[in-house]
Amino acid sequence: MRLLLSLNTGIILLMILLLLLIAGALIMPSDEAFGLLYVMPLFNWLKEVPFQLSWWLILSIGVIIILALNTLLCSGDAIIKKYKRTSFLLLVAPQIMHIGFLLILFGHLLSSWGGYRELYIMREGGWLRLPDNSVVEIKDIIFRLDSSGYITEFGMEVLHHKEKTLRAHIIPNRPYIYKGTGIYIKTVYPYPEKAALVEISREPGAIPALIGAILFASGNIILLMKHRMKEKMEKGT
Repeated sequence: MRLLLSLNTGIILLMILLLLLIAGALIMPSDEAFGLLYVMPLFNWLKEVPFQLSWWLILSIGVIIILALNTLLCSGDAIIKKYKRTSFLLLVAPQIMHIGFLLILFGHLLSSWGGYRELYIMREGGWLRLPDNSVVEIKDIIFRLDSSGYITEFGMEVLHHKEKTLRAHIIPNRPYIYKGTGIYIKTVYPYPEKAALVEISREPGAIPALIGAILFASGNIILLMKHRMKEKMEKGT
């Protein structure tokens, strides 16, 4: 337990993680199997590929888990030791950053475990089945071309057939979200027949990761403000 309470342990873990990621960067270009990481959840991918390709990633996940535990224990220890000996904001700000960091990790791991991502080439009149067995029909694929024939705008109209049919307009920055599942349009193909590249994905860790990012940024802002105030007070004296 004392080992996990050490800041040096965290530094060593970060160095090990860096070495593992460097090893991964050298291994990834050697096999096409890594291309599937972009279209399937991490833990599903780990089940499919041989250990000689995934060992560095499995070890990285283990190091990150230990690093998260080290962060929690060090944060608790810092609060106990510095309580009533420093200002509340200076005491809490680093811990807010740590909590934000852990939530970001948790969000990504949650998405890697329970998320999914599928890509489809869809034509008008085609349909997609969502996890709750409701059907989304591709009603219309819309795009505009400039004088040179390049696509300038695109989107699609869909009908979601459930208890009550719902119409939605999807564009690249505005997907259709239903019960945590998103339908995104990635691009369109005008010829030889109108079609769209459509992504269906679910990211259960998106909200924890977003909250974590906000907390991490907030902790940084608090520290910067406190240091700025300290500098002004020192200049004033």
